Amino acid sequence: MPRQMEPSSVVVDRLTDPHFQNCPLGSILVTGCNYAARKPITSMRALGRYALAYVMEGRGKYVDEAGCRCALSAGDLILVFPDLAHRYGPAPLWSEQFIVFDGPIFRAWESAGILDRSHPVVRLGTSTNWLERILWVTAAGVPTNESAALRELCRLQDLLAEMLAGNPTWQRGSKDNFIEQARATLEQMTPSQRGLPAIADDFGMSQSTFRRKFRDAVGMSPNQYRLQSMIRHAQTLMLEAELSDKQIASKLGFSDPSHLSRRFKQQVGLSPRQYRRTCERNEGTNGIISTTIRR
Repeated sequence: MPRQMEPSSVVVDRLTDPHFQNCPLGSILVTGCNYAARKPITSMRALGRYALAYVMEGRGKYVDEAGCRCALSAGDLILVFPDLAHRYGPAPLWSEQFIVFDGPIFRAWESAGILDRSHPVVRLGTSTNWLERILWVTAAGVPTNESAALRELCRLQDLLAEMLAGNPTWQRGSKDNFIEQARATLEQMTPSQRGLPAIADDFGMSQSTFRRKFRDAVGMSPNQYRLQSMIRHAQTLMLEAELSDKQIASKLGFSDPSHLSRRFKQQVGLSPRQYRRTCERNEGTNGIISTTIRR
């Protein structure tokens, strides 16, 4: 569990002399926790070493000189690369656990493409106790001999492998996963909720880039896809729930029944009343639900 500390406090659990090397393959240099941070970092900086930062709670943003922009939330992992100018921080508040490390073994990981500068943010989620796993790496304290340093280094590599392996947002060729996530996000949104710029920002893209990539993969704009999802939901509610058009409009976030009716007819070709009557005449046939949406 995160330490109970005063707001906006940084606790460094360990600070190792960078020239002190018990293991020639690499070492952990700094570990600590930044709890309840409130001040965003506004200027780029280059660390010169590797680091990982796990967001325990709150929200923030990451930006680097390579053009990556990502919204951050609890469960996200930030990977910092040597000499890559970047900035990240809370928006407006977060807590993070971090490890700074370096050595030839991690340069080899990057050369092999396992650590990838084009994927500095990994969506780990909160289902696994990642904080406990991070603290386990350095639980034995500062190594006092080469054997202990090597064991610690192996624990860190094991942690990185666990964080990266099987994570679709890190793996190259993750286009399909991006589309799946984008579809799921749009399907859960209603017309009254936040717009496309906020959704695009969550994926670390500009609005135009998000719209283009989504249209190329799906064949329609994100807004059109979201509208179709809402209308399909309305169709289901009309058939399976005893709700009025007013209740359905309110449930799905349309401004009023007229707004729902207008959009519904644009997509289905029938008004909600006509659709209900058609379904009553074709009771037991489900095809009308999936075939009447217009592209």
